[in-house]
Amino acid sequence: MSDLPSHLMDSPPRGPPRADGTQLDDNRQSQSPAGSHSSSPLAGRTGCNPLKRPAENMDQYADSVTNKRHLKPVDGQELRDFGRLTGPQQSIAIFGLMLKNREMLGAITPSEAVHHISTAMEGRIERAAFLVVVDPATPCYVQRGAPVTRVTNYLEKHGLTPDIKNDKSKFPVYTKRSGLRLTHYRNIIKELIGTSLGTARELGEVVPPGEATRKDAVSILDLTQSILLVGAKAAPDARLSLALVARVAWLGKHSHNFGWSDNIATSGSHGILNPATYCAKL
Repeated sequence: MSDLPSHLMDSPPRGPPRADGTQLDDNRQSQSPAGSHSSSPLAGRTGCNPLKRPAENMDQYADSVTNKRHLKPVDGQELRDFGRLTGPQQSIAIFGLMLKNREMLGAITPSEAVHHISTAMEGRIERAAFLVVVDPATPCYVQRGAPVTRVTNYLEKHGLTPDIKNDKSKFPVYTKRSGLRLTHYRNIIKELIGTSLGTARELGEVVPPGEATRKDAVSILDLTQSILLVGAKAAPDARLSLALVARVAWLGKHSHNFGWSDNIATSGSHGILNPATYCAKL
């Protein structure tokens, strides 16, 4: 047994009880930060920012981002350079980029909205285009712009306002549409006339009494009525006239000068609205 007095062999005195019932040791010793064995990874690293990667790892991280985002090599190098900057330097670089983007956005001129033709005006264009094509008073098919001008003149009397006509972004929409519909009706009429000519009979073939010189030929009167049926929906008030029959007969007679084939007309560069030689008056 120890020779020490018994009161020295007892446990050290304890402090007053805690709220949870345990005792607080009065002999506990305060430990300096150097002697502490704290588990915190930041212990002993004064002023360390846990959100900032070490400088030697920034290039590696920038390369990782470059590969992940599939950046171009030149952009990847710029990202590496950016990673080596200090915090204030990075903020200034980002703000400079924002200013440049603002300058570029200010230089962009927004495109004007495409003007759409109303359904009612579409119907008026259809009507005017067909009436111009079959009107014997049309000045000249081969004269560029004349049929389109007649259509737009008609539209001005039926809803086309001066504001639209004077608007360089809107009025061309109407002229283009008018030209397309004129071409559409031209091609149909050209095909009807070419088909009405029939086919040449074989050499020495006897022509039956009462039949045309060519096989499957259509009379001028029937042909003219077929042409009017093309625009029956767009212009139901179009009427058969002697002038129109004469016009169709003239086109049929000179169709070989328009570059049409012997059997049927095709959509080529020559046609009713663009004859090779003749200025066909409607």
